Amino acid sequence: MRNRTLEENIEDFGESVKGYITARINLMKLVLLEKVANAVTYIFSVMLAIIVIASSLLLFTLAFSFWYGNTQGSVAAGLLISAIFYVVVGLIIFLLRHRIFTDNIIKNIGKLLLPPEEGNGEK
Repeated sequence: MRNRTLEENIEDFGESVKGYITARINLMKLVLLEKVANAVTYIFSVMLAIIVIASSLLLFTLAFSFWYGNTQGSVAAGLLISAIFYVVVGLIIFLLRHRIFTDNIIKNIGKLLLPPEEGNGEK
């Protein structure tokens, strides 16, 4: 085995460090890509659920209003009852917005973006 000079050893060490840094950068890119993909998937699925629920509520509201109009003789009264219902529901949601939305959103986004803590049994 031949003795290598200090200069050769430093060159090899420099190349090893460059390779390690390149590998770490690629790992960070992949981790970031995974987290962004998870976040976008979560946001897309929530938005899709909101659209489906809102469309269903609109159709149910119109169906109720016209049913009420046919049975009681006033579609306007049915629409007014529906509007009052939505105002009450909106006020309840507004008053409970932090408990309903903010806490859940922070928890879910935190699960997506932050690594799981060691020792808590979660994966």
